[in-house]
Amino acid sequence: MQTPWLSWLPWLLVAAGAALGAPYLLRVLRASLNAEAFTAVVRKLLDARNADRAVKLTRAASDSPLASATRAAILACDRGVAQSDPSADYRSAGDLSPERVLAPVRARYDEAFEAQAAPLRAARYAAIPGALLLVAALSLAGGRPSPDMPQVVAAALGLAMIAWSGRIERGLIASRDATFAALRDAFDALIRDPRRASGGAGVTRVGVSPEGS
Repeated sequence: MQTPWLSWLPWLLVAAGAALGAPYLLRVLRASLNAEAFTAVVRKLLDARNADRAVKLTRAASDSPLASATRAAILACDRGVAQSDPSADYRSAGDLSPERVLAPVRARYDEAFEAQAAPLRAARYAAIPGALLLVAALSLAGGRPSPDMPQVVAAALGLAMIAWSGRIERGLIASRDATFAALRDAFDALIRDPRRASGGAGVTRVGVSPEGS
């Protein structure tokens, strides 16, 4: 005959696993967005010389690392082309290639992405022991001569939710480089031409003219 506490142990493990996995699921849901659609809209706004609206769009998805990174890149472009680079020697001081011009933009992009993704990673680390608890619950509930199906279903559902969250997070991380690459030309045009910031409204900033003077 099974003791009462042993019969309830899988439920306790399910509850503990869910408590550790739920914050991960919630953070993933808040951080996720359709990267392709987001990138397409931002690119359209930047090409239309409407960086202000692009920034507002990124603020509407402020929980997304991708949106935060894109906003940081746009604001970095607003500073214009750096006239000097302390790390550059005299031979590369006048280098205006896209690689050099966009280097600080990419740095701000990556920095903002990492900062916004840090809580998401912390929640994932907490979800790992949660998944192990759910596996233990599934093993206990399903390994009996007469499996307790509600416990089995609850544990399996919890594992599925954590696995789904991990898949969404991996997709978000994978979209990081693709998004910057898709917006690279727009960033390059924005950082070189001060007038592109708000449709030629004459925004004042340090930079080079469209002719490269």
